[in-house]
Amino acid sequence: MIPENSRLAHRTGAERRGNITITQYETWPIMIDRPERGAVTARLACGTCAHPVEVTVSSARRRLVRKLAYLALGVAGLIGFIATVHHFLTAPVNEEVDGVLPDAPPTWLLLLGTVGAPLAAIWGFVFAHYEEGVRRRLRGSAGHSIRRTGRSGF
Repeated sequence: MIPENSRLAHRTGAERRGNITITQYETWPIMIDRPERGAVTARLACGTCAHPVEVTVSSARRRLVRKLAYLALGVAGLIGFIATVHHFLTAPVNEEVDGVLPDAPPTWLLLLGTVGAPLAAIWGFVFAHYEEGVRRRLRGSAGHSIRRTGRSGF
């Protein structure tokens, strides 16, 4: 089965309108069958420039495992943020003793809970949504990308 939602894209141009850059792409189907197990890497010739681009297509199981890992990251980030907010809302206000607050969590832990956890949640949920099991090799494929078709608007 060929990955239906992912297409090889060739950047054909960009137009700047004020603070917005609009990029145009020509897209081509990825004609690599999804393997039963593991992943398969193949060279595709771009339909626009005929430049070879290495594309890796993962099996449905590997795609599902990666999607679940991203979801787990999102849930862990969400739980971490909720725990941090809960700590702030329920922690008693303590008086300073010799300039130190008793039972104060370390600063790095508060930063992790208020900044890192929401970022992990957003990153995990967004990547889980867009995971299709199709990757391109970064080296030697300038001007090319993998674009998702369908509901995402690409």
